Order: sequence, then structure tokens, then C-alpha cells
Amino acid sequence: MGAAYDQGVTDVVSDPASYGLIGSMEEAADIIRQNPEIYGLAPIVNTPERLAALPAGKYLLGAPVDITNMYEYFGNAKYIITYKDGVNYGWSRYQGIRDIMVDRGYTILTGVEAGMGFWLYQ
Repeated sequence: MGAAYDQGVTDVVSDPASYGLIGSMEEAADIIRQNPEIYGLAPIVNTPERLAALPAGKYLLGAPVDITNMYEYFGNAKYIITYKDGVNYGWSRYQGIRDIMVDRGYTILTGVEAGMGFWLYQ
């Protein structure tokens, strides 16, 4: 997750005009840090309420704490996916989507470890 964020910041900072930003690279970096979601960079969202409040879309996030109750944290999401140690993982509140994930070789998540990055599809 950190690498994706850093790459996004690098992309915007190296060509701020293409993102509607003008000024120095330092000014562009400050603007990005204040509003990362505007540039397709999502901040870490650490509560079920904040996750549920995200508008429809795709978000690269990270778990600030161990998440053991998938329904509590991700009950409003369509699904989440992640990759760890050569294995694709996923979870959805919908059994049909979980079945499709298993058919495609995903292992169903039972929890997310603190510091682990994941894609959330809202």
C-alpha cells in the first residue's frame, strides 16, 4: 500500500500540470498530502463507519489494526481482495461473489492483519 501511495505521489509531483496543479513540486506534494483522495490516493480508513461512508468506487487501503470481524468492517462493500505470499485472497458479504472467487482460485479471507494492504470495491 505504501509503495502504491508513493508511486501515485511521484506521478502527480513529476507532472503536476496534468493533474490541474501549478507551482513547485513541493507545493504539489503538500496539496496531495492534504487531499489524497482527489488524486486517486485513498487515506487509510480505520473504522467500519468510515469505510461504509466511502462512495462507490475502488480504493487501495491498509488495515491499521487487525480486522477479525469481516462483516463489521466490510459489510457495506461489494468485495475486497488482497495478495500475500503468492496467494490471492478475497471476501464479500455476498455468497455468490465468494463462490466466484473460489472458482477463480482465491482463498476466502477470514481476517486482515494490521499493516496489510487491500483493494476495497464499494
